[in-house]
Amino acid sequence: MKRVFLLRIFVAVFALFFYIGANAQSNQSIMGLRLIVNNNVAGGVKRFTYSSSNATGSWGRALDSTWQNVPLVEASPDITACGSLNPVTGNSWVLIYRGNCEFGAKALAAQNVGAKGVIIVQNIAGAGPIGMAAGSSGNSVTIPVLMISKEDGDLIKAELDASHSVSISLTKWGFGYAHDLAIVPGSVAAPHDKSVPLAQVSTGNPSQYLFYHGGFVANTGTANTTNVKLKQVVTFTPTSGSATVLYEDSASVASFNAADSIIQMFSANSKALNATETGRYDVAYTVSSDDADQNPADNTMTASMDVTPQLFCKGRINPNGQNPLANQFFSYRNNPEFVWGPLFYVNKDGYKADKVKMIFYDNDTTKHQLAGDAIAYIFKWVDGSNGGTVDGFMQSRELSLKSIAGRSFQSLDSNSQPITVSCGDSNGIAATIVLEDNSTYWVGVKVPTGWYLGCDGDVNYYNRTNAAQNFATNKRDDFWAALYNQPFTTLRSNITDTVETIPFASNNYNSKFIDSIAYSSVVGTVPAVAFFTGQFPEKVQNSEQLAAQISMYPIPTSSVINAKVNLLDNKKIEEVSVIDGMGRTVYSSAIDHMNQGIISVSTNSFAGGTYYMIFKTHDSYLSRTFVVAGK
Repeated sequence: MKRVFLLRIFVAVFALFFYIGANAQSNQSIMGLRLIVNNNVAGGVKRFTYSSSNATGSWGRALDSTWQNVPLVEASPDITACGSLNPVTGNSWVLIYRGNCEFGAKALAAQNVGAKGVIIVQNIAGAGPIGMAAGSSGNSVTIPVLMISKEDGDLIKAELDASHSVSISLTKWGFGYAHDLAIVPGSVAAPHDKSVPLAQVSTGNPSQYLFYHGGFVANTGTANTTNVKLKQVVTFTPTSGSATVLYEDSASVASFNAADSIIQMFSANSKALNATETGRYDVAYTVSSDDADQNPADNTMTASMDVTPQLFCKGRINPNGQNPLANQFFSYRNNPEFVWGPLFYVNKDGYKADKVKMIFYDNDTTKHQLAGDAIAYIFKWVDGSNGGTVDGFMQSRELSLKSIAGRSFQSLDSNSQPITVSCGDSNGIAATIVLEDNSTYWVGVKVPTGWYLGCDGDVNYYNRTNAAQNFATNKRDDFWAALYNQPFTTLRSNITDTVETIPFASNNYNSKFIDSIAYSSVVGTVPAVAFFTGQFPEKVQNSEQLAAQISMYPIPTSSVINAKVNLLDNKKIEEVSVIDGMGRTVYSSAIDHMNQGIISVSTNSFAGGTYYMIFKTHDSYLSRTFVVAGK
């Protein structure tokens, strides 16, 4: 099955970047097609793909109209629509699950029993909607065919199964209401990463991890409105616990004319937040005005950041927290290999560079495995170093190669699947490379000639950069990825070459200024590249000599684990914590500077499995492993 592919090339193109009061056509292009599900539980704006786009060959009806409050029903009795279906009445669209037969066959089956449109649900968790090939039946389909994610589809199906009404609306702009504000999809200022290791955000308040506030708001109604407010609420939900509100902010404008179409709404404020355990930050936005909104389903949007045991990622991670997700693939046309990947900020040192995961598509459907080498280069970037200028532009000379993570592709490595490479030294030889504090690292992936790099089209950092550069009280640069459109060898030899810190920025590819870049040109340019660090600092001791200093018993245990402590070298324990196999902190307690004695922790609430007890002293960490018997 093909994926959605977007080719990015450096040519002079019309810039769709808007200013306040820009023309309506540009604003509609920025807004994009919007699918709104109307339901109290499963409702809201949904990301989707559709068959009449040209990504996989156009088929089905073009999305050339506006659909409003159209009833949605389940395909019955076969939810996959690969068998016979019951008649569909009225103007209803049909919800169908992916699997068992071609997309075109599903749509034609629904069309033949009266469906006026089809929404296909992705059957792979976390994968998101993809391009849909017509197959042998698609050319006979004359109704719209859309795909949504499994997560969205499952919520809708649950509502339909409970006999709750669900309807859909679809538009290029608005629905003809007088009062209808909307947050432009993907336009809110996101946190610095989608995933960040706990150690990096547990202490300090580096500007790189600040939370900004702002986004783009559209007046898709026909009437002017007043006192428009874009409100932000930041919450944190621990891995095992409930959400707590940490911070609120808002931006407002006194009046918003319908003719203005889209405006920028930002606050000058920013906020540093620290986490004490793994979990998730949610940044929820809501737009409101003096007038009651007649279509409130598009008035909210949420960006999030997961606090993880050891993972950096700019894009989303699959539900098990191990692999990046890609729903778009980008490349250059007729270009040689290039280097592209995310930028990560390391606040706290001592953690090793462990491994990198990335996703490729080699554009060769004649074989089922990848050939060649998977390579990621880990550079430390210091602006102005090695004769460069402190100017926010990344030059080759300012990059220090710290690690090469690479290996040859193996028989099970295939297109669209995560590829894992382990970090070595700058020659690619196995070694422990410790990350430095207060440092920016570029994880640049080698993309071979003609290949595509997987990206997460659901995440957008445009307005994080916009807020940091143009609206925050203390303005600064904040970039999400860097791209060099030539091979690695050229990057290393041409020391004055500039690396793009705003990827695929139309004809302004050497600009670092986000307000000179087309918003639409950077949508989806978030590489699906995950960077894993060590879970514990390299100064953590876990050697045989600890057996005499800390002994654990009983192992395995069921109700309590005891640690008999007899520390040498005047070390004293200040804190003890227990981490499970997923890196989640399940116990933590301060200790009154103990160097001898017994520490007992109840394990009655622990599931069976392997755990790590971490002992913190004033200058190091000590780690011991124990096992809780299955219950």
